[in-house]
Amino acid sequence: MEKLYIEIVLGFFLTEFFFDFVAGYSRLYSDVSDRGWLYFAVSVPALFLYHEIITYYRHRTLHSPALYKNVHFWRHWPKQTTWSLMVMHPVESVLILLQSLLPIFIIPTHIGI
Repeated sequence: MEKLYIEIVLGFFLTEFFFDFVAGYSRLYSDVSDRGWLYFAVSVPALFLYHEIITYYRHRTLHSPALYKNVHFWRHWPKQTTWSLMVMHPVESVLILLQSLLPIFIIPTHIGI
């Protein structure tokens, strides 16, 4: 139950931080004509590919002995069910969050992607 409270507090904190920080520092855009339809059409599969590659290497890194024992073990500890996907260490949660947020600060990203 303690982990649930940590996740809730972390979620509220990071959500508030995200909306405050994105206001002026992200590369998000809302009008497709700002970058053109070709850029939009290429950025969708490019961001998907980025996400898949980063997920693969993040997961491989978490299986290194030190990180697996201290962080990633909790992901594989319970009997594998649909709900076991929700079990993770807060460090892993932050890594996943950063993986998702990083592109909007590096490359122009349409808000709908």
